Amino acid sequence: MIYENAILFACDGLVKTSHKLYFHYQQYPWHLLHPENNPDDCEHQRRVQRRILGQNLEISPSCHLSGNYILGIAPFASNYYHFITDLVDCLATGPKWPILLPENMPRHYVDFLHFCNFPTLFLPPKVYRVENLLIPPYNGWSVKKVVGIRQFILQKLPESLSSQPSRRIYISRKLVQKRHLRNEEEFWPYLEKYGFEKIYLENLSVVDQIQLIRNTSHLIAPHGSGLINLIFSSYHTKILEIRPTVSSGQFCYEQLFSNGWTHYQYLVPPKRAHFLMPIAELEQILRQWFGHL
Repeated sequence: MIYENAILFACDGLVKTSHKLYFHYQQYPWHLLHPENNPDDCEHQRRVQRRILGQNLEISPSCHLSGNYILGIAPFASNYYHFITDLVDCLATGPKWPILLPENMPRHYVDFLHFCNFPTLFLPPKVYRVENLLIPPYNGWSVKKVVGIRQFILQKLPESLSSQPSRRIYISRKLVQKRHLRNEEEFWPYLEKYGFEKIYLENLSVVDQIQLIRNTSHLIAPHGSGLINLIFSSYHTKILEIRPTVSSGQFCYEQLFSNGWTHYQYLVPPKRAHFLMPIAELEQILRQWFGHL
């Protein structure tokens, strides 16, 4: 949706229109005149109410932005999963307007937007009145969305998909610590025996990550935003996600891979003090994939 004279709180991307608020793009809409229509007992309600209490919504805008813009500021704008699924999804179908970004947007995201020929404008955390603002919609996963994102990005890349993708990849989260499999040194020899490469996505540009995944035939990784790169993989890529809990990410990757990927599995380790790869189950899946060595 495109909104005229929208008030933008650039500290976190909250948008106020005539009678509504939008937070995290359009994921959390909130009606100001008819609060009885708003959710009253869910994370949506709690998140928006915390945000409303955090700042006076009647602050007069200090700056006016003339022209047309796409909102790229949101609470999770720096999360790679949301960058691809929310913002890039919008860019695939929207106009080629400048994208409003927070000053701390990761540099490799910005480089990728420039690679896609989108101009960007960085905003200090002030309050703005924007003449025309496109707020990315919030869409669940569907075949249409998957195909749209794939086509939008892959047509910009040089042909890089081998007719027979063959790389076997393990994505390590050791550099980021959160959801890092603590027994990596213990189970890595099993993966190495089957020809897996250990990859740290933090060391790669967005384009390099996509190129890597395009040539991957088998991928194992703990739950994390890097798995969103598989939207650009072959539909026949074998995927194993290691989840800390059954509902990690509100089943986001299960929903994604249900749209065409034929070899997606996940493991949930027994609950312990640390996040550990269940080695016996890993061995069983490796034998299913490759047979006995």
